[in-house]
Amino acid sequence: FIRKQRTFLGLFVGFSAGATDVMAKSVISDNEIEGAYFFLDPNEDGISEEEFVSGFERARKTRRVALVETEGRHCLRKLVEALGEKSVLEWFCECNGEPDNDEPLDVEELRAGLKKLGFRKKGVMLLQEYLDQDGDGDIDVDAFKALLELRDEPPTFDKDELAAAESIGKLEKNIEEEG
Repeated sequence: FIRKQRTFLGLFVGFSAGATDVMAKSVISDNEIEGAYFFLDPNEDGISEEEFVSGFERARKTRRVALVETEGRHCLRKLVEALGEKSVLEWFCECNGEPDNDEPLDVEELRAGLKKLGFRKKGVMLLQEYLDQDGDGDIDVDAFKALLELRDEPPTFDKDELAAAESIGKLEKNIEEEG
């Protein structure tokens, strides 16, 4: 982690000094560089060291949120398909051990219910993260129903922000490969 931070800070010094050789070697386009720059400098007063470091962290988080939302909704669609005639709410209650038990599911109950339907580990993890948005380890039936209703809706994340975060991700990957 410290080596990575030093690499980012070294790149930051390159930005500060106006060095373009790092960017010239990069795998991102001029438009992507511009988007990344505005992502790293939200107040448009020049990229400070703090903005630079926190921008990379924010970019990672933005990419993760988009992945979880997109894949979580995809997994919910797969869940509905896998259940066939059985209602999703009926399945939810069965995961609790009783047909009429609509108490919150804990993570283990959710995992067990999804594995019985043939979900793989990655799908289980992404759906769990999507459904447990407050991170408390429980999925309550009302939150589950609300997210279930959104499964076919367009994503809520900002596509321009995600594009800039993806550009920063490419830059980060390039730095890691060189360093």
